[in-house]
Amino acid sequence: MKAKQIRIALRSKPVFKKIILALLILAGSGSLSVYGDIYHYKNFVAGARSALMGGAYSAISDDAAGAYYNPAGIAFSFGDSLSGSANAFHNVNTKYKKAIKQTYDWERESSALLPNFFGMIKKYGKTALAISYVVPETQIEHQDQTYLNPSADLSKYNISLHSEDSVYMVGPSLSRKISESFSVGMSLHYYYREFRSQQNEYLEFTNSSTRLNYKSTKVIEHGISPRLGMQFNMGDTLVFGLMYDQTTLTSASYSYNNPYSIYDSANSSLGTELNSESNSNQRKLPSQLTMGMAYYPTPFMLFSTDLDYYKAGESTLEDVLNISMGSEIFFDAKNSIRFGLFTNNDSRPAVSSSTSGNEHIDMMGYSFGYASYSRSSSLTIGAVYSSGDGKSQIYGDADSRDMHRESLTMVFAATYNY
Repeated sequence: MKAKQIRIALRSKPVFKKIILALLILAGSGSLSVYGDIYHYKNFVAGARSALMGGAYSAISDDAAGAYYNPAGIAFSFGDSLSGSANAFHNVNTKYKKAIKQTYDWERESSALLPNFFGMIKKYGKTALAISYVVPETQIEHQDQTYLNPSADLSKYNISLHSEDSVYMVGPSLSRKISESFSVGMSLHYYYREFRSQQNEYLEFTNSSTRLNYKSTKVIEHGISPRLGMQFNMGDTLVFGLMYDQTTLTSASYSYNNPYSIYDSANSSLGTELNSESNSNQRKLPSQLTMGMAYYPTPFMLFSTDLDYYKAGESTLEDVLNISMGSEIFFDAKNSIRFGLFTNNDSRPAVSSSTSGNEHIDMMGYSFGYASYSRSSSLTIGAVYSSGDGKSQIYGDADSRDMHRESLTMVFAATYNY
């Protein structure tokens, strides 16, 4: 019997109606993060000094991280340098409160260990060249949970999930001083994103019928990300920075497979089906405009702030404004501490009675770190923490649940000047 005939036959039986009811209650919750977290634009704060200052860096950018935050700033760097930072530990926990049977929380956790920035600068008088590698987004998520008696017709529900979602950017930068107080610069990064997800669901019903469900999703995106910047110094105490970025996809591929099988013990019947889809639709990524200011009240103290405005590229998303603030204080020529705070707001519309299957959570982040300097090198250690509360319509309708997310990143970095 063909899959379509089995599906029609099973639909006429009472047990199938119970299965569909249970799946509406539970299986929908397993399809939340089909694309990972592409709706927040500051999940990772790249670099070392920049990360621990909350990303408020467009008016500073005088090291290799400037290739990402504002390429105009690298013209003011001090000589040739190599920089690298490693997120020794990055963990994200998302909790959907009382999502199962209005009683049990549903949790998803992501952890990763990887370097998220490397860059080098070579100076030629008033001109600076740089090459940088940046990982502005990464998520490696694991989940293996079992729920007993989550509904009247379901005695057991098990979900096993593994997904990876990462963005990589690499490319050259060019910056030049127009005068001793003004510079311009440009970066041209190659953009690559890969998302893979595999999810298994096992449902055991009170009448001994079972369902085994498997979902596989793969997304590959290629693009280019030009960044244009300028920086202007007003004396020795005040600096302004401006940066514009528009990442454009040049190609994309999407594939989705969802085979499942249903066993009806009461009627000794088995149904199977394979749902699949593939396309090459390209997302329209937002454009970014960053305006920043840095203030040096003394040679041993620095305060900076950035405003990041993201213009939505798709009609289903909203414009986003993020703010970052940072500070660096030197105890002496060899030791400093850094502080930062930043917002990481959601580009999806707020959850309301007029939305369906939506999720919205705004985040607030904090950073702190210590740096030690020598004549030709520096070492940095610190942490970045963010959290937020929001709403999620996890069952694909207007019914919403409270959600909470926390993120912790440990940062280790080194810079060598030569």
